[in-house]
Amino acid sequence: IDVAFQLRNNNIKTDICYDDRNFKHKMKYANKIGVKNIIIIGEDEVKNNKYVLKNMELGTQELLSMDDIISKFML
Repeated sequence: IDVAFQLRNNNIKTDICYDDRNFKHKMKYANKIGVKNIIIIGEDEVKNNKYVLKNMELGTQELLSMDDIISKFML
């Protein structure tokens, strides 16, 4: 929720998936509704304050700080 708050404070459209289903199902759902980018947050990401930004169109992903993620969307 903190990540979503930071993104929204920077005028970046954000949604949170609260679905209890597995990760594969969540990815399929994101593709189905046309999500272009997702942020993957696990225990390691929270611990290190670095998050996986996945481009759903290209299939690429990067491990970035929140400031770097926000910068990518501000371009």
